[in-house]
Amino acid sequence: MGTLVWQDEFDGNVLNPIKWNVAEGSYDPDYHLIRNVSVSNGNLIITAKKEDMGVLHYTTGWITTKQNWTYGRFEARAKLPTGKGLWPAFWMLPVTNHYGTGVASGEIDIMELWGNRPSEIKGTLHYGWPWRFISTPFNLSSGDFSQNYHIFTVEWQNGVIRWYVDNKLYKKEDWWFTSGGTFPAPFDRPFYIVLNVGIWAQVPPDQSTVFPEQMIVDWVRVYQ
Repeated sequence: MGTLVWQDEFDGNVLNPIKWNVAEGSYDPDYHLIRNVSVSNGNLIITAKKEDMGVLHYTTGWITTKQNWTYGRFEARAKLPTGKGLWPAFWMLPVTNHYGTGVASGEIDIMELWGNRPSEIKGTLHYGWPWRFISTPFNLSSGDFSQNYHIFTVEWQNGVIRWYVDNKLYKKEDWWFTSGGTFPAPFDRPFYIVLNVGIWAQVPPDQSTVFPEQMIVDWVRVYQ
């Protein structure tokens, strides 16, 4: 597993400003608000709400780590919101567009859930250019991801990336490409962590979606 080099256990009652940035602003089809991110009872809570904000009709929360890493094991223990149109995610983005804009510089989706499929998460790798992605689902044998905490993990090494749920390996990738460099580019540069709850424009919420909904995160840990 390596050595624990960074962590947030979300103790106290405010998000640690030394460790996290909090986004505020428009991101179609939702709006990020600082007030939708809170810390309580040892948990980070990111809340999605149905409320008007300008021309948009939903508000959510989005945070990123101020620190970044090249390679490591990245984990979060969390309970996820479910409901049509909700899109909670734990993922990583490059610090710079070293190999080009968009996914030419890479994107590592450790976990994303589409709320109309509450028992399924996906691990996805985005790269290119032209844009390519490899996505693999993981399904619970019973229940859904809102009922209990689960541990979502990616192990990112030079030339290989592995995905786990509750320490069970379900995906491995060891080939990709980008127009801006040679393998293992673009996944050989510093990335930072993102946690957010999005609204899925392709399958938007309807009357069956109950708001507010929350992603509840017990901890985030990084090993190298």
